[in-house]
Amino acid sequence: MRTICLDFDGVLHLYRSPWTTAGEVLDGPVDGAQDFCRQLLAEGYAVVISSTRASFKAGREVMERWLREHDFPKEVQVAEGEKPPAMLYLDDRGYRFNGNFSEVTAFIHGDIRPWNKKGN
Repeated sequence: MRTICLDFDGVLHLYRSPWTTAGEVLDGPVDGAQDFCRQLLAEGYAVVISSTRASFKAGREVMERWLREHDFPKEVQVAEGEKPPAMLYLDDRGYRFNGNFSEVTAFIHGDIRPWNKKGN
């Protein structure tokens, strides 16, 4: 099965409030997140969430509870440990490397705040 791996904070979880602990999620979902997951599942993809929160038992538990509370499909899985093999990783802090390190350097020295932190 083809897998799409989603980050939790900033991709599914709006993440506008400051970080407190791995076991506390303060904001709701990003608009359209549930429908996006449903669409991927309907198209035959496995949807897996990978997050540093999952490194902590409390983080994994709060993410699973949050997903249920916000009506995400039950087929959406939370990865334990390392990122799973996937055909695509969706992350609010990612950069797609194209073989040119000077472009990465320029990107790093620019405004690299995630979409939901710009303008704050």
